[in-house]
Parts: sequence; structure tokens; C-alpha cells
Amino acid sequence: GEFREDLYYRLNGVVLHLPPLRERSDKAELIRTLLREETSEHSVRISEEAMHKLLSYAWPGNLRQLRNVLRTAAVLCSDG
Repeated sequence: GEFREDLYYRLNGVVLHLPPLRERSDKAELIRTLLREETSEHSVRISEEAMHKLLSYAWPGNLRQLRNVLRTAAVLCSDG
């Protein structure tokens, strides 16, 4: 199919800049928020070392990759 030309020009006027995850200054808060969402049934703590590694990683897969890593970590983590 074809994309309607009038719709293209309507949407073309809206520009959203979404920085890649590696450039966001609020990564720590984002990680905590996503972790809370993934572990709504129980409280999960994250060590300083783990947080440092998460914050220093480049995240080429952006938010989807981070969410998958946190989901996996939440399933595999211990209660200690």
C-alpha cells in the first residue's frame, strides 16, 4: 500500500527527540522503577555493584534490552 501524502505532512511536523538510554541522566531512577514493576509481588534490592554495572553499560538494545535484563534478574535473584 501507499502512505497518504496528506497524513505524511501532518505527521512530519511533529518531531520527538528520544535520547538513547546510554545518554539519559535518569537511568538509576528508571532502573528502580522498572525493577519495581517487574517485582510487584515482592521487594527486591539491588547491590551498589550491580547498579554500577547497569548504569555503565551502553544498552545498544535500549529500553527493551534493559527491561529484559531486569525481568530475568528478578526471576533469578535470591531473597537475600
